[in-house]
Amino acid sequence: MRISSIFRKVGKFIFTCSWIVLITFLAIALVSKANGDDGSILGYQVKSVLSGSMEPGIQTGSIIVIDTKANPADYQRGDIVTFTGEEGMLITHRIQEVQNSGTQFITKGDANNGPDVSPIPVSNIVGEYSGITIPFVGYVLHFATTAQGAALLFILPGILLVSYSIITIRKALKEVKQLVEKKTA
Repeated sequence: MRISSIFRKVGKFIFTCSWIVLITFLAIALVSKANGDDGSILGYQVKSVLSGSMEPGIQTGSIIVIDTKANPADYQRGDIVTFTGEEGMLITHRIQEVQNSGTQFITKGDANNGPDVSPIPVSNIVGEYSGITIPFVGYVLHFATTAQGAALLFILPGILLVSYSIITIRKALKEVKQLVEKKTA
């Protein structure tokens, strides 16, 4: 067996595994969004990033994985946490300062000029950023939560499956026709 064929097989394996992981993350995120729950698996959640406050480290439109099992007593300056803001939106920022013996935190987005206005109580923290980011998938995930996106995600695969079925049936009929013509000739 040649070395180039080994590299090709390893490359295909890694490529396939990468797609499986990506599709799994997307499926988890879509199902959790559709159900309206947090979609926690083994203490980890997938979240969309729709603002540029943490760029360049976390790009707008990325999905991130957060650890919801992290112990709030262990949070310290420099940790990136996801928390519920005043309007109920999830925000991912870096801890700048720990206050009141770890019961409140001053946070700041890396791209922001100043810290967030209000201290974040420990009870508002959903989890700590695990360091896993998949760029641009958050745009797809956010679109999928809209009525148009959900419809497209259900209709498009159906159209593709029907199209593939039609093509397969046509090929099979063509092969049958060729076999019949060979036997009659």
